[in-house]
Parts: sequence; structure tokens; C-alpha cells
Amino acid sequence: MNDNLILEPGLRARVERCLGETIQSVSPGCSGANSLVCRIETAWGPLALKSYPELSADDRPRAQTEWAALHFLRSQGLTAVPAPVAKDPLGNFLVMEWVDGAPVDRHSKDELIQAADFLTAVFALSDAAGAEGFPPASGACLSVAEIIRQIEDRISMLEPVDLIAKFLEQQFFPALDAAKTQFRDALDHPEVLARSLRRLIPADFGFHNALRRSDGSLVFIDFDYFGWDDPVKLTADFILHPAM
Repeated sequence: MNDNLILEPGLRARVERCLGETIQSVSPGCSGANSLVCRIETAWGPLALKSYPELSADDRPRAQTEWAALHFLRSQGLTAVPAPVAKDPLGNFLVMEWVDGAPVDRHSKDELIQAADFLTAVFALSDAAGAEGFPPASGACLSVAEIIRQIEDRISMLEPVDLIAKFLEQQFFPALDAAKTQFRDALDHPEVLARSLRRLIPADFGFHNALRRSDGSLVFIDFDYFGWDDPVKLTADFILHPAM
């Protein structure tokens, strides 16, 4: 395949300047909904190039967040994440260790334990030096008011399909109204979750963002949503994520 079909020449030149190395070849990687990943061959060996297209609904510095998260986690001895190599000064791409691994389409009990152990290790770093410099995680829910706001915002983006409209009208909205009544005091007098109850979390965590090495060990990827949040929300996301 023509490398230019995978990596446009202008971006290629910027990556080479950033690395100080020539890209010998390019091949497709595992891209997600919010980023593009390819494998680049260099004199250093294979590396992963992740680029971050601009998203109209997301103006956060995703490359900088992921760069900082990977540096922080690796510096604290966590090796179940890719090692960062280089970052675009403009924040449009990141170069990191290439991980030879397969998607985790089906997970085992051992892999659940690996995921839990990884989260436990990340949580434990919430008091480490440098942790305070991270922002709230993407979609952080640190108050009842913010939870309700996010729910209502997501509902507003649903397509007006009859079946969905019927479910919302007959079941969801009554349940939401009941919850708002139950937590009326918290909505009228909003308070954010105490700092002592927050933890650093890899938002959007799950096996959809993991690779299985040949020895069975997992490597967790995609840390551009990393930051502070309620660990209860992370638990719910992990269990309920559609990709899980």
C-alpha cells in the first residue's frame, strides 16, 4: 500500500523532524473513533504514531493529556502501558512504543484480575508527586448536578426514533424525574465530590482499549481522557460500556 494513503506527506515530515529519524515505511494500525494510529518503521525499530483529528465537540488537549499520563505512569513503574517517545509541539500527534498484541475480543477471569490490578495501581498513584497537575478526566462526574447535566445532554443527541421515544417517555423520563426529586437538595445546593474521594482514572477504560501480548499479559492504551474522577463512575463505565 502507498504510504501516502496512510500518512499524508505533511504529517510525515513533521513526525520525522520531531523524531530526528527517517520513517522507512508505514502500515495501518488499530485506529479508534477519536484518533488514528499507524505503525511506522524507523532506525529505532517499530513505533506507534497516534494522531488526533480535531473534534467539534471536544477541544481538550488530548495529545498533551496522553503524553503526560504515559510519562507519569511509566515513571511510577507501571509497564502495562506504552512508553512515550515523542510529542508534536502543536499537539496533533504522539509517538510511542509499538505494542505487539491482539485485541481482547473475549476476556478471561485472569484478564479481569489484570485489569483490576492495573486500576488499583493507578488509584494508588493519586497521592504521588505530580498527580495534582492532572485535570478532571473527560466526562468527570463530581456532583449530582453534573451527572444529571450529562444525562440530559446525551439524551438530546439521540435520534428521534419511535421505539426510543416510547422508551424514554414511558420509562426513562419518569425514572429520571424520580431521581431528580430524590436528590433535589443536592441539585439546589450543588457540592462537588471531596478531593479525598477522587482518584486518578484512565477514563474510557476497558478491554476495548487493551492489547493482549503473546505471553497473555495485557497492555492498556488510550489515555487521552486521563484525569481525576469519582472511582464509582469508572466502575460503572467499565461494567456498562457497550464494547465490554
